[in-house]
Amino acid sequence: MNIGIICPKYVNKGQTYVFNLALATTSAWIKQHGYNVVCLNPNHYDEDIVVQVTRFVKENGIDIVYVEDTFVWHRQIREIFDTVKKIDSRIVTIAGGTIVTRKPDIGFWGIKTIDLGIIGEVEETIIELLEMIEGKNTNPVNGTSCYDPSTNKYILMEPRRALPNLDTLPIPDYEGFKYGKYMELFYPSENHFYSVLDEVRVGNIMGSRSCPFKCNFCYLHGTAIGNRYRQRSMDHIFREIDYLVEKYNINFLNTYDLLFSVGKDRLYEFAKRIKKYNIKWWAQIRVPDVDEDLLKTLKDAGMFQASYGIESIDENILHSMGKHITVEQIEHALELTYRTKINIQGNIIIGDMEDTKESVEKSLEWLKKNWKYGLNLVMIRTHPFSPQYMYAVEKGIITDQFEHLNNVFPLVNCSKMSNKDYESVSVYSENYSDDPRYFYHGEVMESCVDHGYTLKIKCQNCGTINEYRHMHRKSFKTFFKVICRDCHVHLRVENLKAYGIEYSILDRVMSIVIRELKTRVNSNRVLHQMYCMVKKMKNNGIIKVSEKYV
Repeated sequence: MNIGIICPKYVNKGQTYVFNLALATTSAWIKQHGYNVVCLNPNHYDEDIVVQVTRFVKENGIDIVYVEDTFVWHRQIREIFDTVKKIDSRIVTIAGGTIVTRKPDIGFWGIKTIDLGIIGEVEETIIELLEMIEGKNTNPVNGTSCYDPSTNKYILMEPRRALPNLDTLPIPDYEGFKYGKYMELFYPSENHFYSVLDEVRVGNIMGSRSCPFKCNFCYLHGTAIGNRYRQRSMDHIFREIDYLVEKYNINFLNTYDLLFSVGKDRLYEFAKRIKKYNIKWWAQIRVPDVDEDLLKTLKDAGMFQASYGIESIDENILHSMGKHITVEQIEHALELTYRTKINIQGNIIIGDMEDTKESVEKSLEWLKKNWKYGLNLVMIRTHPFSPQYMYAVEKGIITDQFEHLNNVFPLVNCSKMSNKDYESVSVYSENYSDDPRYFYHGEVMESCVDHGYTLKIKCQNCGTINEYRHMHRKSFKTFFKVICRDCHVHLRVENLKAYGIEYSILDRVMSIVIRELKTRVNSNRVLHQMYCMVKKMKNNGIIKVSEKYV
């Protein structure tokens, strides 16, 4: 029995993407149980997904196909399963991830070629499913769902517990999904936080699952995973880090936990053990855990960025969101982190059910006053199963749940603001990141071509002249971002001054025209609505739009 695990095609060949650790872990788990697994990662090849899936299934004699991802990719997941069934309708198709975990009825309604869905975590359930398909197990498999075409309804079995011991998980199947090719995609200017190194070799780990808290905008509410927060042991985590260092010589570590640690002890232990590897890394931590000694210890161990779940600067809104933090703790953590010269990642999010015009104005005024921390301003997306989503459905704000998911969670006003005020702050949030008053500038002192570009950039905050090597122009957008390698603030750098040699006369003219058009679009309500519609169609794959200049 040949099991094919297929990753969605997130990008075109040569572009970076977030490596699917969940699929790689599932592949390793199934192989650990003695099954033959073949993997397809289509992101490293030119052909479209249908061509690649067709060849993959035929050449490998696939009997079962498994795909796991979020509902954002449901169009492509449907295309994968439709293609598989056209090749041979007897091939068993199994779906996992939030596409069926969040709303199984909607997941199956949108993709009729799914035979079986796995609700919640995959590991224990998929082995029992495979045994059932082989005829070794005749008992009903909990944690599964399936579509019944005779009744046009889905059948949902009893939920299954979350995997209690994460140390039973094997090292993800990196080779199966061509991690070596993935490593070749990264260079310092690919994403601003990679600019802390001149040569980037990226590793990705997840040291825990779920989150012990219940923020009201989070999709984990009501799912089989829920808030059953579990952590891998440090020995288990470092077994994987050792593997990544020895196999791929990584020097940069993404920790993709929703929350890396509850309390300080685990952070201190991780810092103590990671220091000897001389790796740059970042983690998601909570503001109540922050003190000066902890931050200095983490920085000394290679942590260059602290990611905080801030969300609001209004006590009432923080309470409504279920954040269990205070404004005082937020301000204390941010200032300490800034002074310790650790980069800050965090958001102010707008659109909570209790948000009013006054509460939003309060957060915006605070944000403009404290722009030095580099926080983002974003609108809340209403995700299925979250209390905010259930509120929107109950109040008739979301009238068609499948359409809401099909359009990849468009903005809906669940707040106490008028629609006019909500729309106004939505437009403002689109413009905020382009406002030169609210970010530090990086002045290009020197630019030369040498295995890519070598750029010398002066930091407006600390005055350090940083040298960045192996840089590449990604687009002709007005600015790109880097991180100062001394004070670690975000710097906005003008593309034209850094990469001017690559600008043709047409590129220079188009950059100016597009920048002016964008300003006019964002200041005009009707034009902005048209822009958002086109952006939504692009995100849904309905149209293709060049991102060369915008």
